[in-house]
Amino acid sequence: MVNGFFRTLFFTALFSMTASAFAQQFPVLSKTRPAGTKDAEDIFQTGMRIRSGKGGEKKNPEMAGDYFELSMTKGSAKAALALADMYRYEFVKKGAKSKRDKYRVTLYDYAAKAGCPDAWAALAGCHEKGAGMKKNLEKAQELAQKAAEAGSPKGMEIHGRLLIEQKKDVETGRQWLQRAINAGNGDAGMPLADTYAREKDVLGIVRSLREGAAKGSRPCLMVLSGIFANGHYGQTKDASHAACYRKLAEAMDPYDTPQPIANLDRLCPKKKFLMPFKNR
Repeated sequence: MVNGFFRTLFFTALFSMTASAFAQQFPVLSKTRPAGTKDAEDIFQTGMRIRSGKGGEKKNPEMAGDYFELSMTKGSAKAALALADMYRYEFVKKGAKSKRDKYRVTLYDYAAKAGCPDAWAALAGCHEKGAGMKKNLEKAQELAQKAAEAGSPKGMEIHGRLLIEQKKDVETGRQWLQRAINAGNGDAGMPLADTYAREKDVLGIVRSLREGAAKGSRPCLMVLSGIFANGHYGQTKDASHAACYRKLAEAMDPYDTPQPIANLDRLCPKKKFLMPFKNR
């Protein structure tokens, strides 16, 4: 998710935020996904409320996991994705990371066999990083392309990034990253901005991050905050502008699917003047 040019800025901004910033937002899913029966969806939604402690429910990750498992037995692929997400974030002390990664793979496999494009994207990420399995970039590229072509916003992001990083096809990769953003996956603005940073294209960097931020990407908002707080990438230091992005990021529900920010241009107006590119 965080590429080389933005890694320092991202983590600086992240650790300056509140503890809730460490919770992972539920991903933007493709339109084609097995949701299971009506009961499965009701059970899934109850699990989500218990996971976040909302809707009158007491926050209880373990119990939320039980609800997701029950929802899975009734055909819900997104319950498998949610449970896998918990083993990556909420259940960090539940067994060694290697064991948790392997269980995440079994959950992704379950959803993938049910025909869920977002699960193919998740498996692509596991193959790319060697999480829960042996690293296999060729398989990662194959699954990411399959997911992207099936309409998975996350698949579009991974496919675009791998085209750039592994195939050195920047033009096609950017097209897929832009498609990911248009499909609601604002986090794709990070790798898209990274491609412009490598070319020292200040306008491309800011435009990509703002497009991602407008789709509700907390990482993009955090990096924008860091850029203006520190005066990086052709921007003058501007504490109020940095605070604007930071405030929007902190106000987001860490357990909800990212929601577009329709009035971003009004809340945090675009800067009219840019300085020449400066490396960080």
